[in-house]
Amino acid sequence: CPGQRCTLLRRAARDASPEVFAGPAAFSTRVQYLAAGRDGVYVVDGEDILRIAPDGQVAKRVAGLGAQLMGLRVLDADDTLLVAGHADRAVYRVARDGSVEVLARSAPPWAPSAALIARDGTLHVLEWSSQNVARVRHVERAARSR
Repeated sequence: CPGQRCTLLRRAARDASPEVFAGPAAFSTRVQYLAAGRDGVYVVDGEDILRIAPDGQVAKRVAGLGAQLMGLRVLDADDTLLVAGHADRAVYRVARDGSVEVLARSAPPWAPSAALIARDGTLHVLEWSSQNVARVRHVERAARSR
C-alpha cells in the first residue's frame, strides 16, 4: 500500500521471511484482536469478526455484531468464539455457523472488555466502569441469559 494507509496481516514464510497473509482489501482500518483457531485465524474488524483461512482467504464469521468488540477468544475445537461487546455491555458466544448467543450483560456503569469460561462452566467477565475502575465478575452457568 505505498503512499496510503492500509491493514496487512503478515506471517513468517517457510524461510522465516515475512509474507502477506491477508490484506489490504480484506480489512477496514479498525482491525483489532487476533485469535488462532483450528481452521484459521480470527480477527475483530470493526463490528465484524473475520476468519482468515490458512490459504489467506478472508470471510466474515459474523457481521454487525456491535461496536467496540474486545477480548476475542477461541473456546473449543469447533472454533466457537467468545467476544466482549463493550459498547453493547454484552458478552457473546459466536458459533461456527455464525449464530450469536448473549452469555451475559453488564449493568451500567460497567462494560465488559474480556471474558473466559472456566472448566467448571463459570463465565468470568473483566469489566471496566465509566470511572475507569476494573473488576472481574463471575457468572454462574445457571444465571446466564439464553
